[in-house]
Amino acid sequence: MSQQSHEHERDRPTGADVLDRLAGDTCVQPTCDGTLDRQPFKGTDAVVCDDCGTPPVRVWEVADD
Repeated sequence: MSQQSHEHERDRPTGADVLDRLAGDTCVQPTCDGTLDRQPFKGTDAVVCDDCGTPPVRVWEVADD
């Protein structure tokens, strides 16, 4: 992989970064006023609504080639 490709990958947010940014936001469900908390969901890292239990974002680990 070229140096430029490696630099681009470092600029890309990780799944953990995305979950951290979403934690504390309001639930995405229109009928729910809950708050998103970072917690495991069915074996994946996720943000899950503390009221309705919806996991709007889940992150699976991708194996390096």
